[in-house]
Amino acid sequence: MIRLLLIDHHPVVRDGLTCSAKQSSDFVVVGEADNGYTGYQSYLDCNADVVIMEMSLPDIGGLEVARKILQRSPDARILIFSAHENEMLIQRARDIGVRGFVGKRRKVAEILAAARIVADGGSYFIDSPPVQSGKLGWGLQLLTPREFEVFRHLAEGRTVIAIAKLLNSSPKTVGVHQTRILKKLGVTNSAQLAHLALGGDVIGLQATLDNLQEGESEAPQQSSAS
Repeated sequence: MIRLLLIDHHPVVRDGLTCSAKQSSDFVVVGEADNGYTGYQSYLDCNADVVIMEMSLPDIGGLEVARKILQRSPDARILIFSAHENEMLIQRARDIGVRGFVGKRRKVAEILAAARIVADGGSYFIDSPPVQSGKLGWGLQLLTPREFEVFRHLAEGRTVIAIAKLLNSSPKTVGVHQTRILKKLGVTNSAQLAHLALGGDVIGLQATLDNLQEGESEAPQQSSAS
């Protein structure tokens, strides 16, 4: 029996995978989580054979969670599944030791088939088109794993302070990462970072808009003079 840990912030996705796993005789879901930190702790607690994990989580991203798990357990078998499919993201997953990468647009049967391969010690990586160079250039491959995580949050409209809280870091450290990211990518502001991320299919437009609106709602309101 293959023991699965599901990490995805959409309950309907977890429910769908759980339902399909129950219909198979070789899977059992031993844990679920809706964010990266809870997912990491769940991995430590539930002794899963395979982790099926979304790339874009609401706190730390799937690649960062995978990196933390693999630092703790180098033989961990992790399958990333994501709405964003491109060569650069898949290669980043390979580089940190992830065993598989499959798109969310694929059928559930394919995701579970990939999980079987990963559980048996193999690897399963979908084919995807290469990232197209934009007019601002493309240098995401130059970013370290932590810089890439900060880049993703910046591109989605989060502030340095908000990112520091999410990553359990200090604003000063995140600010240093931000400076290095801008230099490596040859850009000067967050709008250009968002352009790169959207163009490279690293993030979705809706997530960026949601974070910008959240930031506006948290900003102090100025009272108008009577």
